[in-house]
Amino acid sequence: MNTPNSTPDWMQPPHVEERQPAPLYGSVPSTVQYVQVVATQPKVAGLAVASMVLGILGFFFGWLYLVVPVLAIIFGAVALRQIRQRGLGGKGMAITGLACGIISTSIYGLILLAAIGASNG
Repeated sequence: MNTPNSTPDWMQPPHVEERQPAPLYGSVPSTVQYVQVVATQPKVAGLAVASMVLGILGFFFGWLYLVVPVLAIIFGAVALRQIRQRGLGGKGMAITGLACGIISTSIYGLILLAAIGASNG
């Protein structure tokens, strides 16, 4: 209760228990170990790169040298076989070169056949 010179109970600050803070979930221990992670990519098949480059060049120069897109097709097929057998990287490049080579060869092959047919006709 109140004494004559003391403050009333409703003006007293609430009683607070002092507690130790709980450890945080996943808190870092006192000794820290550092681990270095090195991500390595598989070696890329060289023929896959060559196939992609020749396939893209085949779009621009296929009409001049039909051999460029044909080489893209050959290199792409061989690269896909190497990738499958040896576990190399570059499958996307090989497929890109193969597709570009097939499209270029078919477009410029049809143009060449149409030009030969028109000259004979």
